[in-house]
Amino acid sequence: QDAWDGYIANRNRILNFIKDNNLLNTIILSGDFHIAITSELSLPDGEYNIETGEGTIVVEFTTSAVSSPTTFPKHFDESQSLLMSKELVGNNDLIWNDGFWRGYIELNIGMENVTTDYYGVDIKDASSKQEIHMAHFVVKKDISHIDRESIETNSGALNDKLGK
Repeated sequence: QDAWDGYIANRNRILNFIKDNNLLNTIILSGDFHIAITSELSLPDGEYNIETGEGTIVVEFTTSAVSSPTTFPKHFDESQSLLMSKELVGNNDLIWNDGFWRGYIELNIGMENVTTDYYGVDIKDASSKQEIHMAHFVVKKDISHIDRESIETNSGALNDKLGK
């Protein structure tokens, strides 16, 4: 499994380009990580404040796979996955993570903001038609971080440092 940590020089080059050119509202969409993640990226030597989002250069929305299994242990139930998600967001300054549900992102790009909604299904139960709304995030125009007041989560772990 690849992550930005395998491409530190490339990541920093991209972040420096975005910062140097004052490109606001830059969003990266990614997948193939098999867990859902929302994060704010900043430069290693930059001043990033997870409580406010100040210092964010790019918001990254990562979707889990719709049909592939999670990278979390396969035998984990939802409560065990939640504990692992809490550890993951706390140790890595991520905004949110869900490693239980498989799903997709619905991204809406408007003139005033970008909204992202995560949806999930339980692939362990093939007969289930249940779909849940996992989380909701907004990036407002000319602000390069997630609007803290707009965050809604119904699954997974939100970083405790956000005070929500």
